Amino acid sequence: MVIYNGLFVIPVPFVFNCWKHHRLFIKYQIDSLTSDTGLTYSNLREVLLVLGNSQMDMYTGKLFPSEITAKLYSYLISQGISAENDYRNWVSSSGKYRLAQIEEGSKWTFLPGKEDGRYIHIHPAKYSVFSVRIRALELKTAIAVIILTKRNGESPYDVKIVNIARKEVLSESPLKSVSKNAGLGKLIKLLSEEE
Repeated sequence: MVIYNGLFVIPVPFVFNCWKHHRLFIKYQIDSLTSDTGLTYSNLREVLLVLGNSQMDMYTGKLFPSEITAKLYSYLISQGISAENDYRNWVSSSGKYRLAQIEEGSKWTFLPGKEDGRYIHIHPAKYSVFSVRIRALELKTAIAVIILTKRNGESPYDVKIVNIARKEVLSESPLKSVSKNAGLGKLIKLLSEEE
């Protein structure tokens, strides 16, 4: 079981990468990293490696991972799935994955887990309610920018600061501009909003 400040619990048998797929978890990590006085650009780059280099779907709703997994586990039980073999057969019988919706309207993708004892791999379904499709580099940039600007009281939409994050933290090429209403700017806003 993984616990982050008692708020983010991923119970066995689930696999759920909160860094890639859970907005509230990412916001919590941003706050935690912002207050880390020993954090360097190099340390931050290492932390952000967990995000990989692909596209992903991030859950933007209000449920914590423990609530999501409890609802999805109840769904599986209602389908007669209570053991690992049942689960693996259920997923493989429809191809590579299965989808389910929970009461709040969010949809979830079920995949076979690869970790020992964690055979239920979940993530938000593409283009569903409370889900936004993002690129890993965009997410890494947004996280780095928000941390830098929270520390210095600057605007996260200042392209100068964005490019410091991209070049110094992520070793990526600079951007010409940042729009508050598109791409990176929208993601910065989503991760900066107060609850």
